[in-house]
Amino acid sequence: MRIRVVGLPAVLCSAAWLAAVGARARAEITLAPIFGAGAILQRDAPLTIWGTAQDAERISVTLNGHHVTTVASNGKWHAVFPAMKAAGPVTLEVAGSNTIVRHELWIGEVFLCTGGRLVSAPLPTGSTPGTLDQAPPVRVLYAGSNAGQAGWQEARSAMPSAAMFAFAQALRQSTHTAVGLVVAVDRSAPISSWIAPGSEPGSPAAVTTATAAGPAFSKLIAPLAPYSFGAVILAPGVADLAEASAWRARAGWLISGWRKLWSQPLPFVLVQAPGHTGPGSMGGWPELREAELGASTTTAGVALVVTADLAPDDASGDKNPSTIIGQRLAATVQMFGSGFTGGPTGPRPIGMQREMNQFLVTFDHVGKGLIAPGGELDGFEVQDKGGLWHPAEAFIRRGNTAIVFCEGVDPPAAVRYGWADAPQMNLANSDGAPVSPFRLTP
Repeated sequence: MRIRVVGLPAVLCSAAWLAAVGARARAEITLAPIFGAGAILQRDAPLTIWGTAQDAERISVTLNGHHVTTVASNGKWHAVFPAMKAAGPVTLEVAGSNTIVRHELWIGEVFLCTGGRLVSAPLPTGSTPGTLDQAPPVRVLYAGSNAGQAGWQEARSAMPSAAMFAFAQALRQSTHTAVGLVVAVDRSAPISSWIAPGSEPGSPAAVTTATAAGPAFSKLIAPLAPYSFGAVILAPGVADLAEASAWRARAGWLISGWRKLWSQPLPFVLVQAPGHTGPGSMGGWPELREAELGASTTTAGVALVVTADLAPDDASGDKNPSTIIGQRLAATVQMFGSGFTGGPTGPRPIGMQREMNQFLVTFDHVGKGLIAPGGELDGFEVQDKGGLWHPAEAFIRRGNTAIVFCEGVDPPAAVRYGWADAPQMNLANSDGAPVSPFRLTP
């Protein structure tokens, strides 16, 4: 019996066509999702644009009138542009086997925002802290697998929190540039989940430090490099309370690992948790604030924004905590451009000595001198030799020293300030920058 083969040329033709289509698909140039329409790029810093393409493909990239030509290798390409001044709107074009064009990009200030409730709580329903529908724009991108789908958003409802809204508004007003916030948040992930593999001292590069909370670093941070940022804003949250005792060391590992990934000394701004009361008050906030203070004073290029003197529950009048936090944060990030090398933006304790039944605590960064808005100093405690803490009286001497004592505690063993979930504290410098909670032992 003779078998007839029907349609074989057509089958072969279809196979060849599919192969050709597949080859064309593989050869198509792609652009990293973060470079979507409306993206905000960092001013005054080299800009790296990247994507994928077939090996050896020659690619031309044009941004704001500047041209760079590059060649793909190992399936990837990248083009580095020199630092540019603030501008916008500008166009990004990538051309090779196909052409990609992105419109309405701006060059301004961009920040990577990560942490707890401060950067991830939605704006309160009905709140109207300001507007975004003006130029230069304020835009938000949420990092993650759907970043390319949602893209850069300009709607007020897209803002991660009232504090970050106030920050962006204040910064735009003072710099007159576009502001971009790239938000990378996993509220269930403590700081150990954000550390780059191999960042812990003595750990091999292949070992990951991500915890059961999820690979936050791999999922949300690693894909963002080497996008240029003006600073990283890190605001610890509830998930960090369980790691408060180790937070300072882990923050150092995190910062080191991220700077290595970006191949540059990224500035970091740590934002303390405001006063916590009610259901969210579970203890451990003083220890976490102390760890943040320590991290800011031992690692170069790390600033600290003190917010423990504010109560988020009190959102009335002109002293809305979210607005104040945003303004303090905006002022802090701008300090990096004027020679600031890090540390708390307000006074910090630099020494203490005991005289009879009192402590003399000395501060730096006092401006024209320490002040106590509202009257008498509040928030100090001293410890007796049995380990019990007692409310203390305090007053300012010579502008840079607080005299702290408690009748009946002689000699005092230690002193602390603002040591509560929601502390009552009012020590600041002449510019109004508050002192961070702290504890000292002679």
